[in-house]
Amino acid sequence: MEWDCPEHAIIVQADLLSLNRSSLYYKPVPPSPEEIRLKHRIDELYTQHSFLGYRKIAAIMNREGDEIHKNTVRRYMREMGLMAIYPGPNLSKRDLQRRIYPYLLRKLLITQPDQVWTVDITYIRMKHGWMYLYAIMDWYSRYIVDWQLDQSLEIEFVLETMKRALARRKPGVINSDQGSHFTSPQYINLLKENEVQISMDGKGRAKDNIVIERFWRSLKYNEVYINDYNSPRETRRGVEGYIHLHITICRISLCKTIRRLLCITGTLSCYPHVNDQRKNMAPAPSLGLRLPPVDIDFTGSIYQNSQL
Repeated sequence: MEWDCPEHAIIVQADLLSLNRSSLYYKPVPPSPEEIRLKHRIDELYTQHSFLGYRKIAAIMNREGDEIHKNTVRRYMREMGLMAIYPGPNLSKRDLQRRIYPYLLRKLLITQPDQVWTVDITYIRMKHGWMYLYAIMDWYSRYIVDWQLDQSLEIEFVLETMKRALARRKPGVINSDQGSHFTSPQYINLLKENEVQISMDGKGRAKDNIVIERFWRSLKYNEVYINDYNSPRETRRGVEGYIHLHITICRISLCKTIRRLLCITGTLSCYPHVNDQRKNMAPAPSLGLRLPPVDIDFTGSIYQNSQL
């Protein structure tokens, strides 16, 4: 819509777009400062102790002086996409069984990049609101393949990010929890179309997706909680900076691992693209092996083409 368009009035533009003109003037009521403060505290408690449910969180907050009902905490946690990790009964409806997949990573030896990706969504707080961060992580290298922030929990930003990642590289398995985004037909069909195996955490299993849960914890304690973001743009800048730092650390760590493997075995069967580049490497003076330079692409071309 162009409010200052000299050629077409608002009513004409609304008719052309088949929009209700009254909806154009609606302005959503922003959350109150008190609601934002309470949600930030809930996020802190849940990040520190992910087994806490809404009753215990409400009890802790009331002891801290916040007069908040347990049902309010439960509603806020649902809005934030948070759920306590605990063993519970199987409450899945029968028509959802076809979209629940088994956990494929148990006893699986993960030895190379792009063998397994893991995905998740987390709550990112701001000074006057919040956003949601969706990330795709390579399980082996801990590399953030792709990510996106959004101010709503609609599924579109999840599908858009996954399509962008799959257009560059294909993993063998993608693991997620049993959240509504990852059991939706759109998400399931997208992975099936790309011939990716689907793995889902067990109900209430905290350790099934542990690598990305650890990343969320580090991101929040090392970046989000010490910076009160004033706007979505500032939030994106802060999160992007931390992910860039995380990627740099992953590159250095993987470089050291590959150097050790080369020193021990002299070959890297799980890194064919590294072996192809060893022709121009200088031999190690002590062992006579050829060691790669630090800037070699150990993790595959997808990571050179990422948005960072």
